[in-house]
Amino acid sequence: MTFELVISLLGGLALFLFGMRVMGDGLERAAGPKLKHFLTLMTKNRFVAMITGLCVTAIIQSSGATTVMVVGFVNAQLLSLAQAVGVIMGANIGTTVTSLLLSIEFDPAAIFAFISTGRGKDAAHHFKRTFQEMTGGVTGKRNKQDSK
Repeated sequence: MTFELVISLLGGLALFLFGMRVMGDGLERAAGPKLKHFLTLMTKNRFVAMITGLCVTAIIQSSGATTVMVVGFVNAQLLSLAQAVGVIMGANIGTTVTSLLLSIEFDPAAIFAFISTGRGKDAAHHFKRTFQEMTGGVTGKRNKQDSK
């Protein structure tokens, strides 16, 4: 590593930490009791916090941005660490689910069957088959041949 690279790395890290500090101070000053109540309501238990993180990540399409916001809220003492863990876990799950949904092939006939029948039985069968093809048929169930 060259000296310039090390200095650039340290300068970037210092700028990042300074930005986090400024954001936390700004949030602390701007946040009123309504925001704190809203965040407390949206993270009242681990499951709700996870769903909140999943939804926020699905909307803004970035688990990194969600994590940075949550760290800012913790730094501003609007969220506790326990509340933040659930939201960050949901953000990571949201990224994974988004990637999975984008990797599934949507057959126009299956979508039409889903809409026209109202039950979506044919579409569900198609998606299950597509998922099994993508994962190599891994279902967690043992075949009769495997048990012998």
